[in-house]
Amino acid sequence: MPSYRTLNHGLIHVNNNKDLELDDWANTLMDDCLKKWLELRYIELKHGGVLSFNIATSPHLHNLINEAWEKLLSNTNIKHEELAKVNIPVFNRVLGQSEKVINSISEKFKLVKGEVMENWVQFTRSTFNALFYNQIISGLSNYPQRFCDLKSMEQFYTQLENEFFEESEFISVYFEFELFLLQKL
Repeated sequence: MPSYRTLNHGLIHVNNNKDLELDDWANTLMDDCLKKWLELRYIELKHGGVLSFNIATSPHLHNLINEAWEKLLSNTNIKHEELAKVNIPVFNRVLGQSEKVINSISEKFKLVKGEVMENWVQFTRSTFNALFYNQIISGLSNYPQRFCDLKSMEQFYTQLENEFFEESEFISVYFEFELFLLQKL
């Protein structure tokens, strides 16, 4: 398992060139994880087998979550460092970053298709809950002096959700991702 680092802003790391050491660490981790994942798929696939996957490249959703988190911390007079173990281990890649990893193992896979897909989608509270509830509650459980029980953690989580959705049931989020189709050689 990779070793994780605490963030200095938000819940999700987004490459922003403000902390080059953290950006470099995250990019190396992302590349290593993708390469390892592809190598494992290579073992599983039969010769000529096809693998398709997509990788998020737009930081729009992650930036919105980070803004809601920072606003919640500010409104509750909590410093980011006080909840440093609360994070969402999702990474956002820069366009072209994944293709470099794929090219590094070109003796194993042929890139059949690689294209950028983009769209505005309705991101609902239930989707937010399904994706992030467990991660955030797990992170908050590291602070029993502040969150003594599940009820207090869920109240804080609900405050985050309300900051994110601003009293709506959904928001429009721009999604961009790279779609890849590979064939095992």
